Amino acid sequence: MKRLLKISLLSISLLIILATVCITAYVLIVASSAHLDRDRLSHDARYTRVLDYTGEPIDNGGDYASLDEIPNDLVNAFVAVEDKRFYQHNGLDYRRITGALVANLKSKNAAQGASTITCQLIKNTHLTQEKTIKRKIKEAKLALELEKAYDKEDILEMYLNVIYLGGGCYGVKSAAHSYFGKEPQDLTLVECASIAATTVNPSLYSPRRNEQNNLKRRNMVLTLMEKQGFISQEQAEDARNTTLSLKKINDDIYETYRINAIDEAARLTGLDVKQLADGYSIFTYCDPRVQQKAYNAINRQAAKDNVDYMALYASTSGEIKGFCSNFDNAESAIRRQIGSTIKPFVYASAIEQNLLLPDSILLDEPRSFGDYTPHNYHDVYYGKVAARDALAHSANVAAVKTLEYAGLERTFGYIMDCGLPLHNKDKHLGLALGGLTYGCTMDELATAYCTLAAGGIRHTAAFVDKVTDPDGKVVYRREQHPERVMKATTAYLVTDMLTETVRTGTARKLGELDTPLAAKTGTVESTTGGNSDAWCVAYTAGSVAISWAGNLSMDKARMHDISGGGFAATMVKTILSGEQGVQFTRPDGVKSVDIDGYTYDRDGTIALASPNTPAKYRRAILASDSYTLSMSTTFEQVPDVDCHFYVDEHGVNLVFSPSAVCSYRVYYDNGFSIELVDEITPPDNDDTIKQSYDLLVGWWSVVPVLHGKTDIVGQEAKALIL
Repeated sequence: MKRLLKISLLSISLLIILATVCITAYVLIVASSAHLDRDRLSHDARYTRVLDYTGEPIDNGGDYASLDEIPNDLVNAFVAVEDKRFYQHNGLDYRRITGALVANLKSKNAAQGASTITCQLIKNTHLTQEKTIKRKIKEAKLALELEKAYDKEDILEMYLNVIYLGGGCYGVKSAAHSYFGKEPQDLTLVECASIAATTVNPSLYSPRRNEQNNLKRRNMVLTLMEKQGFISQEQAEDARNTTLSLKKINDDIYETYRINAIDEAARLTGLDVKQLADGYSIFTYCDPRVQQKAYNAINRQAAKDNVDYMALYASTSGEIKGFCSNFDNAESAIRRQIGSTIKPFVYASAIEQNLLLPDSILLDEPRSFGDYTPHNYHDVYYGKVAARDALAHSANVAAVKTLEYAGLERTFGYIMDCGLPLHNKDKHLGLALGGLTYGCTMDELATAYCTLAAGGIRHTAAFVDKVTDPDGKVVYRREQHPERVMKATTAYLVTDMLTETVRTGTARKLGELDTPLAAKTGTVESTTGGNSDAWCVAYTAGSVAISWAGNLSMDKARMHDISGGGFAATMVKTILSGEQGVQFTRPDGVKSVDIDGYTYDRDGTIALASPNTPAKYRRAILASDSYTLSMSTTFEQVPDVDCHFYVDEHGVNLVFSPSAVCSYRVYYDNGFSIELVDEITPPDNDDTIKQSYDLLVGWWSVVPVLHGKTDIVGQEAKALIL
């Protein structure tokens, strides 16, 4: 038994020794592949280069700050919250490592870390962000080497110049400029704490993106600084009671464009923003001239300081040439309700199926669709209204009826094909009014309207043309995959409808622009009063401009009477000022046809004018070749005349109910000759006609004659006057 126990202990010991040797060998092998590269510690390689369409930089690189320029409060804030034993350890904080291991074992996960400032500098300049043992081994080895090669002040200086602090800012100088409009040495204690609070998770703790989160964390930073003796209790308390004042985001006209380009590049390449800071270059479609207009559009709304704004300009092939907002969130993260801007795609679905023409008559009146009862704005209804006018005035009931007529399932898929990413929960009639579960981003809406502007060919809107690594190798290039998702005829007919919105509808403010233009507005009401979102989208034959004004926080106190036809339209007008567009090109499948306006005005029937239709009743409309139109029969036969003659003291009186398709000839026959007494052209209102003539004995008659066709007459009505 003892022998068996000895053998077991020996075996276990050998296994432990073998495991130790293997682990040691693995650590040595992994560590041997990691080498400290002093060039990678340079700040010049630690920012993302963002370039406009000509290759000129629009980034804010080069904001290097020496330690002498960085105030002690800022240095101490980072040390307090990131690495309180920074000045005591050799690159690795073994007490933190032990504490993290114990905490992770207790929680049965690896949530706790023990990264020092030295380790973070190595991770940000030499390694990827992946959480693996292999990376940790390299990080530890290089951290020890770094501490041997540089003193603590050098390490701090390098760290504070490469750390990512949100909003496209790398390093404390860039953050001081972006958030507070100051040089680092001019920062106050609360501003220093705010910047240090950001580093743990810039998306979550940026003072501009999430003021409340930043407030909580910067107060924690102040508490740690107090506990560690960097500041007094009185200083900490004063800082906690100080209101943080941020610089306006759009003091730099390119800032929000850069943020969006970097965010898009990260999604497209699979790299995070910190990795892109390792000397990557992002080539964008930014056009400085257009960007200036987008910037102007935002800044001219300064009267509404507590309203959030976005403005975008893209080519019809999807290149976003200008983007500006007064907040620093990546646009792709902002999903909003789009309201009536979805309506053109509902009408497009019906037109695509040959169910509707722009001049088709819809009945816009209060109505329930099962348990769904939409209402028009201010409960104003238009009765019998042409589809183009219903869209121009954004009539809600007419849009819902069109969606029901076109088919919910089919229209849902059709809108998705055009570029709006709907959710299955959006399959309801409220879709016609933009009632979406998760809303849309501005670039998604731009993609959909680029589809219309490009004649039915979908191009995905994009900020980024290509991305290159530090060696100039292309790691991403935008490849255009245009796809026809809408008939060219449909796109043109919807565009023609949207030009009416500019002429007489909700976007008529844009009518002052001297360029062919189609547009749609959208306004979303808040359940707490006021409006939460206001949109205006306008496009020419070569470009799309979109503006949004609203309230990201959905704070009731910040709701306003902003509307798509008001503030939002003003922004688009600024963006498109000076635009010299060309006429929209009518495709071969769309033709102008003459219809019978007489019938159309009376019952809404669209029928081709017949050869006998008088010129006064001919009306030109647009129709696609695939839409079947029958010939009007209204003027093909002359209706009988129902008349009555009688005599009174005034003479011979004629009373009859005319038809507007005819004129009428009144004759007198004395037995020897027939005399034309009168020619009557009835008014369009179909009122009863009464005429009086001299008293003459003989036969009186009325003959209906087709307008303009004297050879087409109807049955005469006769009466003998004695």
